[in-house]
Amino acid sequence: MLRPARKEGPGQARGRPTRGHSSPAVSSRGRIQPDTISSIASGFWRISAATKWTTSRRETARLLCAWAHAQARDVTCLIAPPTKGSACLILVNSLCFVAMTSASRITIGSPQSLGTTGSVFAYGDRDDPARLVVLLADRVLTVCDQTSDAARNAKLCLEPRTPWRTRLQCLRSALHDAADGLDEPFIALWDVDALVSTETESWDQERASLLRRDILHLVRDAAAAGGWILVRTSRTHALATSTVFDDLDLEREIAPDTKEIPEEARLFAPECRPIASWLVERNILRPRDLAEVERTVERSEEHLVDLAYESLPPVARNAVSILTALRAPQGLNGHYGPLPFEAGALNASARSLPATTRALLVDSGLIQRTWVSGPWRMPRIVRARLAQLALMTVGVELEEVHRSQAEPGANTDAEALVEAHYHAICTGDIELSKRTAVYYGSELSEVATRLSLGSQDVEELSEKKRLFTAAANLFHHVVTNFDDTDAYAWEYYGYNLARAESADTTEILGAYRRAFALRPGNPLYHGRLLGFRAQLGQSIVEETIVNVRQYALNAPERESVSFFVEAVMKGLWRGAQRQQAHKILTACHALLERLAPRTLQKAAWVRVSA
Repeated sequence: MLRPARKEGPGQARGRPTRGHSSPAVSSRGRIQPDTISSIASGFWRISAATKWTTSRRETARLLCAWAHAQARDVTCLIAPPTKGSACLILVNSLCFVAMTSASRITIGSPQSLGTTGSVFAYGDRDDPARLVVLLADRVLTVCDQTSDAARNAKLCLEPRTPWRTRLQCLRSALHDAADGLDEPFIALWDVDALVSTETESWDQERASLLRRDILHLVRDAAAAGGWILVRTSRTHALATSTVFDDLDLEREIAPDTKEIPEEARLFAPECRPIASWLVERNILRPRDLAEVERTVERSEEHLVDLAYESLPPVARNAVSILTALRAPQGLNGHYGPLPFEAGALNASARSLPATTRALLVDSGLIQRTWVSGPWRMPRIVRARLAQLALMTVGVELEEVHRSQAEPGANTDAEALVEAHYHAICTGDIELSKRTAVYYGSELSEVATRLSLGSQDVEELSEKKRLFTAAANLFHHVVTNFDDTDAYAWEYYGYNLARAESADTTEILGAYRRAFALRPGNPLYHGRLLGFRAQLGQSIVEETIVNVRQYALNAPERESVSFFVEAVMKGLWRGAQRQQAHKILTACHALLERLAPRTLQKAAWVRVSA
C-alpha cells in the first residue's frame, strides 16, 4: 500500500522505519511540480508490480528512481528498499510515501499464539497443491478490500475453469498485493516442509510432483516478500537434510515445548517430541535409548510412532487408526471433531470412541494441540505412518467416516468445502466426488485412475470395458468442466478410450496429441502418441529412432528411454506392425541394451516374427 507519511518539516518526512538501511539506495535531485506526485505514485505501482520485489529490492528501487527522474527533471526522489519484508520508504521532495509489507518469519515447533493470523495446513497429500491455492486465495479475500486487485486475482483462483498456470500467476499477484498493505503477517502455513518432495515420481505419475514443485516455489517466493509465518513442526534440527526453506533470509524463532521433556527427545522433530517423551514416561524407552534410536535407526521418527502405536491397548489402536481419516484440525472436548467420546463405549467405531482412549491419545502425542487454546490435529508423521495400516484394520470404519464428512452441510467456507471434497474422493463414489468438486477437478482424476486400475482385477471383458469407459468419462469431465490444460487428464482420457474400444480413433488420437502438446517433455505421453499412430498403420520408424537417441541424452536416469520405447512397442504390437518394430530395435539395439534391457526382453515377439 502506498501511503503519504506525516511531514516533519521542510524537506523532511517520517514514515515507518526501514530495518537494515541507514541511507537510501539511490537518489535523484531537483525541484518538483505538484502534478508530479500522482505520476510518481502511479509509476511506483507499475514498476513494483512488475518486479514483485522478489528478485532484487535494490534493483526495483533503482528502477523507480530512474523512472521518476525521467518523468520530471525537477524531482527529488529518495527510495530505501526493504529487506526481510520491512517497509519501503519513498521520498518525493517533501512528501514521503511508505510501501508497507510485513516481515515473514519461520517458527520451529508449535507457536504459543498466532494472534489474528489465519492458519493454513499442508498435509503432504496429493491434493495439497490444488487445495492450498484455494485456501491461500481465500485468505487473501479475508484480509483485502473486495474491490482491490488482490481480491480480483484471488477470486480468479477460485474459479473452477481457471487453468493451473493462470491460478499460480493470479495467486502470486494477489499474495504480493495483500502483503503490501499489512504490517502484520496474514498467513501462517503449518508444516511447510510437507511441500518438499525428495523423490522423483515416475513418468506415469509425475503430475503430483510437478504441481507440488509449483506450489513450493510460489510459497517460498511469497514468504520471502513478506506477510507469512512458516511453521515447521516436522523439521528435526540443523543437521537434517537441507530444504529450500533453510536458505530463506528470515527471522527464526524456536517455539518452547509445551511440557518438560527429556533432553534426548529434542533430537527429533517438534511433532515427534511428545511421542518420544511419552515412551520414556511409560518406561518403554530410557532417555539414552532415544539417542541410540536417533543414531542407529534410519527412519527413527517413524520407529517411535510404531513403538507408541504398539504400546497402546487394542481399543486405542483402533481409535487412532479411525482418526487418520480426519486430517484437518479438530476441536477436542467431549468429541474429537465429529466423533464423541462415550463413557459406555467398549469399541471404537465410525460413530463414537471409548472415553478411556481420550487421555491415551493425548498423552501419547498421537494427537496434539496446534497452539495454546487452538484446535487439535494428528501430526503428519503419525497419519502418514498409520494410514495404510488403518485401511487394513478399520477399513469399513474409515469408509463410513469419509462418507459422513463428504457433505459440508451449512458450512460453506472454502476450507470446509475442500475437506468435504477430500472425503468424497476417499470414498471413490463418482457422483459424490463430482458433486463436491467446487474449486478444482484434479482429484477427480484420482477416482478415474482407480477405476482404470480396477480393470486389472477383473477377468470378464465386458466389465473391463465398463471400467475403462467410466474412467474415460470422468477424465473427460475434468477437462471439460475444470482445467482444460490438464495434460494428465487428457492423456488418460485417450488411454482409457483406447482400452474401452468404443470410441472413434480420431477422438483418441486428439486426446493423445493434446496431452503431449501440453507436456512435451514426457516420454510416456510421446510414446503412446507414436504407438497409437503406428496402431493406425502410420509409419513412425524414423521419428522413433530420433527420439530414442534424444531421450537417451536428456534424461537417462529417469528411465525415459524405457517408458518411451515400451509405449511405442505396445502400439506396434496392437497394430501388428512387426516390420516397423524390427527396424527400430535394430537401429537402437546398443542404446536399448544399455538403458532399457527390460524393453528388449518384452520385445521378443518382434525377434520371433522376424
